[in-house]
Amino acid sequence: MLDKSTINMFRAMQPPGKQSLLVELIDLFLEHSPPRLTDALKAFDDRDVQKLKYSVHTLKGSSQNLGAVDVGEICKEIETYIPNEDWNSIEVKLQLLRSTFTTSCDELRELKVKELQGNK
Repeated sequence: MLDKSTINMFRAMQPPGKQSLLVELIDLFLEHSPPRLTDALKAFDDRDVQKLKYSVHTLKGSSQNLGAVDVGEICKEIETYIPNEDWNSIEVKLQLLRSTFTTSCDELRELKVKELQGNK
């Protein structure tokens, strides 16, 4: 679920007559975030703690900044398991992250369409 207050904040920052800042941010997220998830999954498979930590942390920040708070929260939970290399818990959370990330991306695509149509 997307955080409406974050979305509304970006709408409020929008200068009149300019290309939608929110649409631009959605495009950037949809372009750059899927590779972070892929990196996290590969890092898990490789048991690469540093790459996993970096990928999850980066995904957490970009998700929270755009209002995909569920994704951010799951990433935050994964971060708590990394120092102890709790691979079983990380695996469970990565499975949840994958599905939640997909749902959030779908919601962002729908939001983008609505923004481009002018329907808020």
